[in-house]
Amino acid sequence: MAPPPPGAFRRRKLLLPWVAAAVGALVVTGRLLDDDRAGAPAGRGPTRTGGTAAPSARPAGTVEIEGFSLVPTSRAFQASCQQAADRLGFAVPCPELLPIPASGETPSRLCQEAGACRDELVWFPLEGFVVPPGSTGAPGILGALTILATPDRRAGRGPGFWCPTQRPIPTPTLGGRSAVLATCPAGFQGWSADSVLLHWSHRGTFVTLGLRGPSDRNQRLAVALAGHLQLVPPRT
Repeated sequence: MAPPPPGAFRRRKLLLPWVAAAVGALVVTGRLLDDDRAGAPAGRGPTRTGGTAAPSARPAGTVEIEGFSLVPTSRAFQASCQQAADRLGFAVPCPELLPIPASGETPSRLCQEAGACRDELVWFPLEGFVVPPGSTGAPGILGALTILATPDRRAGRGPGFWCPTQRPIPTPTLGGRSAVLATCPAGFQGWSADSVLLHWSHRGTFVTLGLRGPSDRNQRLAVALAGHLQLVPPRT
């Protein structure tokens, strides 16, 4: 299913069908914090993996958080975030670290899918990354990550908007800003296991970061990934 059609967010009466389409798009592929380091969430920091364990099998700069191997995004990826912000006219999330896909090839740009960055929506999916045992909630399943961001208050007005049946769990603090951490039932975004969602807003942008799998480790990873999302404003 394709992302929602152009102009849908600008027409109030079509908001709900648009949202349904956006969630449907997540079925296919299912830090937005300021780069102020004082705003990074507390928790376990990244540890360089060094050259003691098969260094040739890991991309340069690989770090490990909660047992997940993460790699820094490229300069081209960072540049694509600025381009998206300039085109969309609002601050967009730009990951500084991402999990390593099983294919070994990390995304080269923020707006990967056709129409993924339009109509006041940023949609960034990453499917099929390697996870520690038990992290996804089902044996043998690779990890899945989704990031949604919009400046539209109507679409981001409540943490239950994307998942009405979510179950809140202890909520983290992201650099003094409130956030909501919750689990969603299996089937949300087409995932076969329960998912973890982290919601927050900053500078007028509303963000949802989702990970497939309800484990404690995934909950901590969600907060850590939020701490490595840079908010990129448009250039004026």
